[in-house]
Amino acid sequence: MAKSIIGILTVFFSFFLIAELYPQVDTHGLPKNNFALFSELSLTGLDELQDVVTVLGKEKIFKISIDEKSEEAEFLINNVKQKFSSYNFIYEKDDGFDYNVIFSSIKFSVSYSDLKADKIIGDEMFVRDLSSAFKFSVLNSGNGQQLVSKTYRDKVKTEYYDYIQENSFGFMKSGLPDKPFLKKVLVPAIIVAVSAIAAILFFTIRSK
Repeated sequence: MAKSIIGILTVFFSFFLIAELYPQVDTHGLPKNNFALFSELSLTGLDELQDVVTVLGKEKIFKISIDEKSEEAEFLINNVKQKFSSYNFIYEKDDGFDYNVIFSSIKFSVSYSDLKADKIIGDEMFVRDLSSAFKFSVLNSGNGQQLVSKTYRDKVKTEYYDYIQENSFGFMKSGLPDKPFLKKVLVPAIIVAVSAIAAILFFTIRSK
């Protein structure tokens, strides 16, 4: 009977340890990384500028200006170039244009929260929040400054943490919150307890 108990505990402990140390990553269900999501938010937000430009006339020449230098500004301009590649947008010249588009107050951010496990041994998830915001104005167009703000939220498994942050932009990265009580305290305690019980039973049998 005691040997059976030891066998069961050994199997349980081995499974528990493997599950904790070597979580399996499902490569078929990878979430979108932060770079892809920020690109989507930016391109969607630029729809508002596209509406203004379309009304003013796609054949017009638009000078693109930005009042700050940052990673966020560089990223946004790259998306502007991508979205408006077929438009008459210029970025370097200071004359020979019909309208001047000025971007300002550019802010992109990501944060992670609510680190939770659905069970003692199971998937650990965190909530991902992304936000994209900027202002633009088109001088001499009769339009005032416009604020564009987009957000995105989802849940991600902790084993995908490094994957979703894989890019060269610092603003697309953030730290994870502390682990929940179950993972931080209770789980190690269970592992120690199971190991101790198995050891006690093992030496008890050998002494008989």
